[in-house]
Amino acid sequence: MSNAVDETEGSRLQKAVETIVMTPAAAAKVVDGYRVTFEDKNERKPESLEDKRRIAAKIIGRYSKMSAAAGAATAAPSVVPGVGTAVAILGGGATDIAVALKLQVDMCMCLVEVFETELSTEDKKHLAFTMALAGSAEQMAAKGGKAAPVIAHPCARLVPGA
Repeated sequence: MSNAVDETEGSRLQKAVETIVMTPAAAAKVVDGYRVTFEDKNERKPESLEDKRRIAAKIIGRYSKMSAAAGAATAAPSVVPGVGTAVAILGGGATDIAVALKLQVDMCMCLVEVFETELSTEDKKHLAFTMALAGSAEQMAAKGGKAAPVIAHPCARLVPGA
């Protein structure tokens, strides 16, 4: 294979992933909801790093629950003997990977927004993708490539005590 073919395939994969993940604008709306909740509860804006870490912990918790629900949903067909097992093997794995990747990138997109980085929209997307990829690679290396990445792990270091 030539490098030109590899670059084309890489850009197709990137475009496919970009179509299923949230935009930075959508991430800003999600984070704004958490900021409003914080302001209502604490009667002040989340300005300190500790305040931002609290919001980040809520976001990580949200996406961890969503990931668990998605994993359960993709595994559900396997409880039916025979046909269900075949469906789970053939479609469940690919679906699970796609959904886990989407949720991981979405979570990282929200975390980029929480910490209010002065980045362009394109740079925010690249940072979120990089964070998600680095977290996945770290998990796979730690487990010897035997386990799927854990969605909350890449950004858990942002939360004290995690």
